[in-house]
Amino acid sequence: MKILLVDDSAENRDVLRVMSERRGHTVLEAEDGQDGLEKAKVHHPDLIITDALMPKMDGFQFLRNLKKDENLRSIPCAVFSAIYTDSRDRELALSLGAEAFIAKPKRLDELWEEIDAALKRKKTDEGKTKEQLIANGETFIKNYGRVLSAKLEKKIGELERAITERKQGEEELRKLSGAIEQSINIIFITDINGNIEYVNPMFEKITGYSREEAIGQNPRMLASGETPREGYEELWNTLLAGKTWRGLVKNKKKNGQYYWCNCLNYPIINSEGQITHLLAVQEDVTEKMQAEERAKRLTSFDALTGLLNRTRFIEVLNEWTYPARTYNYIGALLLLDIDKFRLINDTYGHMIGDSLLKRMAGILKDILSDIDMQFFKTSGKEKEIGESFLGRMGGDEYVIFLPSRNEDEAIATAEEIRKRIESIWFEDISGRVTLCIGVTIYPKHGIVVRDLFSKADAAVYHAKEFGQNITRLYQTKDLILEKMHSRIKGKERIQKALEGDRFAPWFQPILDLRDDTVHHYEALARIRDVDGGIILPSAFIDTAETFGLITAIDRAIIEKTLKFQSELNKQGTFFSFSMNLSGKEIEDKELLEFLRYKTTEIGVDPKRLIFEITETAAIRELNNAVEFIHNLRLIGCRFSLDDFGVGFTSFKYLKEMEVDYIKIDGSFIRNLPENQSDRLFVKAMTDVAKGMGIKTIAEFVENKKTVDILKEYGVDYAQGYYIGKPSLDI
Repeated sequence: MKILLVDDSAENRDVLRVMSERRGHTVLEAEDGQDGLEKAKVHHPDLIITDALMPKMDGFQFLRNLKKDENLRSIPCAVFSAIYTDSRDRELALSLGAEAFIAKPKRLDELWEEIDAALKRKKTDEGKTKEQLIANGETFIKNYGRVLSAKLEKKIGELERAITERKQGEEELRKLSGAIEQSINIIFITDINGNIEYVNPMFEKITGYSREEAIGQNPRMLASGETPREGYEELWNTLLAGKTWRGLVKNKKKNGQYYWCNCLNYPIINSEGQITHLLAVQEDVTEKMQAEERAKRLTSFDALTGLLNRTRFIEVLNEWTYPARTYNYIGALLLLDIDKFRLINDTYGHMIGDSLLKRMAGILKDILSDIDMQFFKTSGKEKEIGESFLGRMGGDEYVIFLPSRNEDEAIATAEEIRKRIESIWFEDISGRVTLCIGVTIYPKHGIVVRDLFSKADAAVYHAKEFGQNITRLYQTKDLILEKMHSRIKGKERIQKALEGDRFAPWFQPILDLRDDTVHHYEALARIRDVDGGIILPSAFIDTAETFGLITAIDRAIIEKTLKFQSELNKQGTFFSFSMNLSGKEIEDKELLEFLRYKTTEIGVDPKRLIFEITETAAIRELNNAVEFIHNLRLIGCRFSLDDFGVGFTSFKYLKEMEVDYIKIDGSFIRNLPENQSDRLFVKAMTDVAKGMGIKTIAEFVENKKTVDILKEYGVDYAQGYYIGKPSLDI
């Protein structure tokens, strides 16, 4: 058996080495925890015997790092220590995954008996899952802080009682001091009045204050100003009562930057029961808090423009309507749609299109601020009651809600917005931009948010029927007209394409960013028109879903993709293929039977099939989605969530849905090299997905810079025109 001895005492190592070699074992030696961790990685011993207190990295930190490493955590460990051993040391060591904690002095034959017994228990328990506290940073720092505090208390008491043992005490204090000096956490000690007497190097590194600057100062120099006075009073009252205080605190560095800490503060009590010092152990959790803040922002704000996103805007409007029904408030909803934005996008590219959308958002904010200010000034109404709010619905649509406006005021406001936008010159496109604006009035046109939006949308639709740059107040005939013009020609075109077998899959490669090879292909639906032209999905998907034709399209594309895959297999080429499903397919029990039958009939491996639905559809029908995905996986297929991150609301549902892949929405990817916010969002989504064992795919990858950033962030796959355009063949 290969044994690794970790102890800063060469004498202790010699004794254990001789004993081990007599038993026929091979021995490796390490001087401290850091040295031990490196040698464990290289030699992967069969057993580790470690001391508790050592410089650089002590035995507890060594155990924690070892058991967190998937390649090392199975190595059995025994802690053999004589320095202030008590139940807290044993509790901490065992909670960190040690198989045994053996207190010195101990006869060597007794030591081996305890180690043998621990190894037998490990074999007996093999395969069982143990909930180790090492996964919980707060629990580790709490127990570790208790151990340090207990050892400091005992050391101070011993030094007071045993002058004759000074040399031994100095050596032991050196070990303890070394452990604190090398700690990965902020540690500082104050006197009973709160004056700092000691700080460790991590304190200096994180706060920016040198040891010389900190000694003699009060920890209030780190105060951010955001913690209420009562919070500090509670901290001091707890400590002076001889109890431990724990909490999350926002502090400020020397350079003015803020940082967050999980804090555990302990009173150090001497042998006479008096509090002599205070010990603070702090874990820097700034990155975690910043990630949570970014995630929180993503749930409420549009990533591109910074405006309220669709979900949050509807929430805010719903909140406004609750008292409105009681107090008979009035208001107006304005739905703004940029004229011919798709033409702008196609002509100038997505980057210019996105730039225009962001600038439009800023202009609308300024205009709305001016309009509100004038309204409050002339109407005498309180700003707090009647302040307007602005959001982006997605694509080229914005929405404004104007509280306290009647019909005439709403139309006048919409006209002012339309005219001011019309007058602005947009340099990127060397021209002007116009809007069509649909207006609905609360409660005249509805008291439910859904009704206000649908009728405003109908008003916009009707306005565009008459041209561009038009404001229209909703009228009853608008909905009727919209229904009359509801893609009748599109429906007929789809039906004829299905009858003529003119739907075909086009295949776009998805690149594995680890080795730059194609991992799989996405099958995208296309219509081959009667004149030979190719019709893209954006021209027919909405219509197909409206008239219930989407199921027939999905099945046609699935069957042709399976046949194409089968032909490739016969030629010795094996690729996986992903295919899109409509949200309505989630409830289609017959689709599962169709897939079972076709995979068997055509002869393809279900494990090489990936099916996608959009994030929005999955969240809308969550229970059905969970069941549908489960049944797909029973067949053997895998599952991908498309357009992920649009609302950033579905992370909490991913675990339930057993998703294999998420496709990060293209709106986060297009401007990745230039947009810091997009980079933060993509990094956050990737980190969370990776933690859940879910693979990530970035859509709309259009250049090498984007690829390099995606690789840096650990995104698994990339898809877009830079990787490869869709084509009939691969």
